[in-house]
Amino acid sequence: MRLWHKSLIDVLPGQQLVAQLRECMCIARNIYEHGTPNHILVNVITEYPESHFGSYIDLVMKEMMKRGYTVINKTAYKFQVYIHYKDYRMHPEPFYQIFKDWHDDEYLLICYYNLLEKFLRGGIPIEEWESVQHKVNELIRRKEKK
Repeated sequence: MRLWHKSLIDVLPGQQLVAQLRECMCIARNIYEHGTPNHILVNVITEYPESHFGSYIDLVMKEMMKRGYTVINKTAYKFQVYIHYKDYRMHPEPFYQIFKDWHDDEYLLICYYNLLEKFLRGGIPIEEWESVQHKVNELIRRKEKK
């Protein structure tokens, strides 16, 4: 279970993007039922206001719709039940604030290398991998210019 770095959502390979919504649903359900996601890679989510998670979910769903995937109303309703998602859509966190200290440069590289491994094992097509690689290189170049 993982939440991909927020800066990679717009270039995530299709399989990972679709799976990300399922992961978000699982995390939301676990928080609703148990008060925690109960997974070492995402337990840190509890250190942030729920609005960060709501805004992250919104980012994922908007990207899915942009790519032509259908996000059914049942899914949006479940998020409303689990984390008061409707409230967050009205007052979303600014992009730069979402998981600010968690989704940092180190986490970007962790996600990048996780995707690289999937690519090297044949799980990501070359054209999707090149989009990821281009995006990460661009983010690194911008950082170096500062």
